[in-house]
Amino acid sequence: MSNTETQNSRRFKYGVNVTVSVVIVLAIVIILNIISYRRFASQRIDMTATRLYSLSAQTKKLLGKMEKDVKIVTLISRNAEEINKAKDLISEYDNYSKHITVEHIDPARELTRVEQFYGTIKDRYADTVKPLDVAIQRGREGIERLASDIEQQKKLMSDLMADKAFADGQEKELLSQVIRAFARSSDQFKQTNEQIDKTLESALPDYSGSLDAVKTLLTHYKDNIYGSAITYLKQFGASSKQPNAIKEKLLELSESFNASSDNLKSVLEPIESVKAGEEYTKVMQQIAEPDSVVLIGQDQIRVISLVDMFRMPEDQQRQLAQGQQPELQFLGEEKITGNLLAMSMDTQPLVVFIEGSPRMPVLGPQGQYQAVADRLENLNFEVKSWSTQGQRNPMTGQPGPPAPPPTPKDGQSVVWIVTPIEPVNPMMMQMGQMGGGKQIVDHVKARMAEGDAVMFISGPNPAAAMGMPDPTAELLEQWGVTVQSGSIIMNEVTADSRRTVADTTLRVTSWPEDLPVTQALSGNAGVFASASPIEIDKKDDIETFKLATVKGPRMWAQKDLRAEDPKYDEENAADQFTVAIAASKGDERIAVFADPVWSTNQIVNYGLLGPNTAQMVGAMFPGNAELFVNSVFWLSNMDEMIAASARSQDIRRIGNITPAQMTGIRWLVLGGVPLVIFIVGIVVGLKRRAS
Repeated sequence: MSNTETQNSRRFKYGVNVTVSVVIVLAIVIILNIISYRRFASQRIDMTATRLYSLSAQTKKLLGKMEKDVKIVTLISRNAEEINKAKDLISEYDNYSKHITVEHIDPARELTRVEQFYGTIKDRYADTVKPLDVAIQRGREGIERLASDIEQQKKLMSDLMADKAFADGQEKELLSQVIRAFARSSDQFKQTNEQIDKTLESALPDYSGSLDAVKTLLTHYKDNIYGSAITYLKQFGASSKQPNAIKEKLLELSESFNASSDNLKSVLEPIESVKAGEEYTKVMQQIAEPDSVVLIGQDQIRVISLVDMFRMPEDQQRQLAQGQQPELQFLGEEKITGNLLAMSMDTQPLVVFIEGSPRMPVLGPQGQYQAVADRLENLNFEVKSWSTQGQRNPMTGQPGPPAPPPTPKDGQSVVWIVTPIEPVNPMMMQMGQMGGGKQIVDHVKARMAEGDAVMFISGPNPAAAMGMPDPTAELLEQWGVTVQSGSIIMNEVTADSRRTVADTTLRVTSWPEDLPVTQALSGNAGVFASASPIEIDKKDDIETFKLATVKGPRMWAQKDLRAEDPKYDEENAADQFTVAIAASKGDERIAVFADPVWSTNQIVNYGLLGPNTAQMVGAMFPGNAELFVNSVFWLSNMDEMIAASARSQDIRRIGNITPAQMTGIRWLVLGGVPLVIFIVGIVVGLKRRAS
């Protein structure tokens, strides 16, 4: 055999081997992809610093406990980068619960799909909107009969106006106006019927709007046309100077007008009393707005507008440096999770903020706790406020009459939040007036006896040094809790001039792990800006848990709250102080926070760019709002909802590092990395020597 044949044979064999190898590798890759897709399709790794494509632990916890099926449908046409990221995150809901399905529909491009979706909504409410449909048909029959009456009346008026005996005057002018109005009637009826036909033939009809159009038209003719004509004919009849034959014809016309008016009244009365389809109308109107997310459950449908899912208010944009354009922050997870929570609950829990001082409103545009109240409302809590002293009169400055406290519904869990109570003026005490503090405490005691939970917020109080303790002190002592409101916790810091000064701002980077309330706060920074120490006296029937402790090398409890230049006090110093606790006694639960501002807008809205920028770029101290919300969940006996929320993912963070983990990191850096380099060097050296 020649060398040429041998070489060709080898090349052929090598070619076949390479081809077979490539085919085998491709087959293996395809098989592995099929297996991985089937088994790990829902597993994704989110490498973004703020977990941009990941659901929060709180949402995952809720999804894991869901028992009712819910379909999430996005009706979004916009194609911005932030919108697509939001849709990706919404798709994640499908991966964590077999009871959740997600569907994305583009109403601008997928007309068939959107009409099919509208059809499912219409079919779902078919029974509830049937009374509206019946009322619309009855109203249209009234319009048809009205049109027939008008034709007869137009002939009567035409004959009357043509009668030479009909003298000029008020009667003639009135009929001329009615004739002109009737001349427009056929166009009005046609336009209304065409509008109703078009609406009812749409995929998602506006039944209420169509019925309103019918009622408006019939009411116009009953009151404005017939009502006015009948009134004036009656007035003119008493002083008319027309011939008797004309008077008889005017009387005949008036009787015809009266009959038509009565017919319209008989049509309007039953259709005006129709009260049906309110939920359908609300859902239909919300879906009609551009760009929304629809949650379809077994018992209800909820719609969330895309506008409500992103943060960057215009007033806060102006606080950015010129030229900066922050990325829109998606709040949809909080909205969607809150609505899913609502759909899984039988009764909406209630939270009542009790106003301790009329000079410090709790809710509303000037409300100090509106930021955390918004968070609770997004999570399906019913939020109300109550003031024992009433609103102050702007002219006299005197408080108005107090309003009664909100009354919970049957079976509704309630959390009362007692905000800092204003100290009573000593002069008022001498006059026997104790202010609203006693009324608050008495009410809270009564509600606790009914099984309600309470959050107490207090803190440093100069009046305590004058023998006027916080009105809640006696009640808290029964739980073994004492807020030392005559003291404020300070720590020694170095100023720019290298001199030391006292500071009340105490940051928290690690949280106790006695309760899920704080276990979920890992990695979230918090701050207490004006805190008093809390002392705990253990009682056999009460379990007490620390929620927040502040730590530092040179910290002390400052007794003189009015000192202008406080100094480090070794006698009252400690390495750590407790500033927040939770306690339970059987089914009763309370939480106590010894800082009057820890959960106010001032702290919660403090963002990475300064005051009032948290809604735009994320909170500087996300732990405060997280702690507040988790505490309310715990007080409401909703422990299953306690977890890190979507808001906590705004900040780049790492969890608490234990001493053992820190030791491991040190050994890895000091020993592991050099060892790996040494081994790689040996391997490379041996290979070079062998070659």
